Amino acid sequence: MSKFKITAENVKAGMEKSIKNAEDIFEEGMLLKENGRISRAFYLFHMANEECAKASNLGYIFSRSAYEDISRIINSKELNSFLTSHDHKNSMVAQLEDFSEAERKALKNPNYDGLIEAYIKTTQKPYIKKINQLKNASIYVGIFNGKFKAPNEIITEEIMNNEMEKSKKYIHMTKFTINFQKQIVEKS
Repeated sequence: MSKFKITAENVKAGMEKSIKNAEDIFEEGMLLKENGRISRAFYLFHMANEECAKASNLGYIFSRSAYEDISRIINSKELNSFLTSHDHKNSMVAQLEDFSEAERKALKNPNYDGLIEAYIKTTQKPYIKKINQLKNASIYVGIFNGKFKAPNEIITEEIMNNEMEKSKKYIHMTKFTINFQKQIVEKS
């Protein structure tokens, strides 16, 4: 990422290209699904989610350009790191998961520190571990329960359909959010 200048326009372009890419990846996942390629479809649906997370993060940075110099918020090395880190993007995708029991308890108090701790411990970290295992299982032969298994033996149609539905929802939410963020900046 040499000679990249962090400006509102560059970040806006990255945000728009990321959401478009998420839609393209989703469509390619649908082609694979329609042709019975369940494990690979799952992989692409999840990659669309990661691309939405990237667009969301870029949208947040872009929206801050309405009131501050964004080159002071993040440097190009940090930006590249967050754009390429699967764990960072998956921590965003984990927000789409249902609340855990610990999170529901923390919401009743209201104990916001407890809620954040419960989210990280019972949702975010387990989600990242699980999704990384599923991503690998969707592409590579691996050992599961003492036997070699192919991707189509691990990734079921139900697992793939759940990821597809999450992806549809996340693309819709991300498009809405970044359009709202663009309006904020345009009106500032």
